[in-house]
Amino acid sequence: MKPIYPILLLFITFSYTSYAQESEPLKETPISTPRLSFKIDKEGESKIDMGIGLQAWGRYAWLNPSSLDRNTGEPVDTYSDFDIRRARISALVSAKGRYFFYTQFGNTSISPFTGRSTRMFFHDFWGQFKFNKSLYIGAGQHFFTGLSRLTQISYVSILTLDNPSFNFPNINVSDLFGRQIGIFVHGEIGKLRYQAAWNTPLLDPNATLTDEQIISLQEVNIAQNRKHSNYSFRGYVDWGFFDRVNYSVTPFKGTTYLGEKGTILNLGTGFQWTPEASGILESDGSVSKHGQLSLAVDVFFEKPLPNNSALSVYGVFYRYDYGDNYLWKTTPLGGVASAPSTGDIPLQGVGIQQFTFGTGYVSYLSTGYLLPFKFKKYQRFMPFGALAIKDLDALEDTSVQYDAGLHYMIYKHALKITAQYSSRPIYRSDATLEGHKGMIVMQMQFKL
Repeated sequence: MKPIYPILLLFITFSYTSYAQESEPLKETPISTPRLSFKIDKEGESKIDMGIGLQAWGRYAWLNPSSLDRNTGEPVDTYSDFDIRRARISALVSAKGRYFFYTQFGNTSISPFTGRSTRMFFHDFWGQFKFNKSLYIGAGQHFFTGLSRLTQISYVSILTLDNPSFNFPNINVSDLFGRQIGIFVHGEIGKLRYQAAWNTPLLDPNATLTDEQIISLQEVNIAQNRKHSNYSFRGYVDWGFFDRVNYSVTPFKGTTYLGEKGTILNLGTGFQWTPEASGILESDGSVSKHGQLSLAVDVFFEKPLPNNSALSVYGVFYRYDYGDNYLWKTTPLGGVASAPSTGDIPLQGVGIQQFTFGTGYVSYLSTGYLLPFKFKKYQRFMPFGALAIKDLDALEDTSVQYDAGLHYMIYKHALKITAQYSSRPIYRSDATLEGHKGMIVMQMQFKL
């Protein structure tokens, strides 16, 4: 049975359960998220909207086998630290409602092992022109990434604590934290919303290989990220049923609006394609070229329920084709451990490394329930959970991972505290499953 089927079954169950209950509008007047907005003309037709965001983490992890403390060199089984997951300042300039400029400046993933540098950089830097409601055209370093709703997620209003990484295939290999440089179009035609982009990839020289380097690895029939000079093409469309979230000139999307937008059901599909971005060493010693193709179908559902509660559900199914046995691993917030020169080291490495995605299939379901409005005036609790099933060609056993947590929303998404436990599988050198480890993360989020 393909991993998409259980997720579809769960989604149908959630949908049926929610529709069986009578929804009610919010009894309390919804509070507004604080905003920094400045008019730049007398008529008020031009303005600057500013944003400031911070996500601070504290984490405790059970490390993969054979891990050594990077500071002391001693064997270690657990690890804890404090980190900054995101620190951002953003500005959206709107001129007469037709010309737009957006920039986001800050840093991402600062931990004890990413260096002491406080280097800030531009995540986004683009401008666009509105021809009409159906067509916007823009250019720059942008986040119109296509593929899925989760690939264009707003870190502020994500249903879980953080994104699961496979929604950004090859992040920081061919892009800068999901961004590339190019031209893009987007718009809204009735219930259909679309976007498409034609980009130049931003290749990391340390994460991509020349054909000669691929040959030197001597890993036959295993696709590698290849240095190239090709364009990247991306797109996403979705069809909205029931209530619609107001159209935005920025690409960022949420997976929970806390029931304040009414009943939402969006079905979407998207892609990312870069030709000849993988290189594969053949048995005759030559290197064949393979495109990197990602496809996705997804569904987002949210419904207000009685007593000011709400149900949010997001499910997505990915198909990745990056070439024979392609497999990619990541270490969130940098490596926390090194490996001994000898020993039984897991296939994905030590520390908290895990296989993010690879050639094959990934299905993902996340859901959250906003509890009834009973705690003080604005404060809410929202338990959530997520399940990821990865059927990857290079692994003998299917990867099953889950997240479970709780949002304590002091002031909606503008000020909240989140606790989450995440599991990750451990693979032996023969690509079979050995067991699981986990990590606990506490997060404080501030957003204006």
